[in-house]
Amino acid sequence: MAAQKQNLGKDLTLSFSANGQVIKELGFYTDVMFKPLFSDKKIVPINNGGVPVARVIYSGHEVELTFGRRDATGEELALFIEQNYVAGAPEIDVTLTQIVQDEDGTYDTWQYVNGIIYPTDMGSFKTVEDVSQTFKFFFSRKLSISAGSGITVGVSTTVGINL
Repeated sequence: MAAQKQNLGKDLTLSFSANGQVIKELGFYTDVMFKPLFSDKKIVPINNGGVPVARVIYSGHEVELTFGRRDATGEELALFIEQNYVAGAPEIDVTLTQIVQDEDGTYDTWQYVNGIIYPTDMGSFKTVEDVSQTFKFFFSRKLSISAGSGITVGVSTTVGINL
């Protein structure tokens, strides 16, 4: 069976809050990228018969959200983040909820927590063109709220696939 094509807006829903306040829609989302951040460490201990030992070290999640500008919400959010920094206030705590509709009609929900947000592109204004704006998020954790039965992970290193 071919992989399901996912459509932004139909199969993916996003909502985020900053310091507990839900942020209204920034605009029409055109691209969202979710990226786990990790590195791998490998060593060959002298007391392990020359057999390498490896470990994956996770260091959070990055989300990049690009949207078409509808109003000044993106600029006002960027200005708020800047003014918050200049005032010496604590970093804004951001939470992002990701809901994905699966091919069978069920929904998977994840929540990214302990996050920060910052603008990376506030747009290029051209003749008769959409203005795209981009914000990046960094989250230290991703939590599964509800997910389908595609994979079962045990306490051990064994991963079982449910068919």
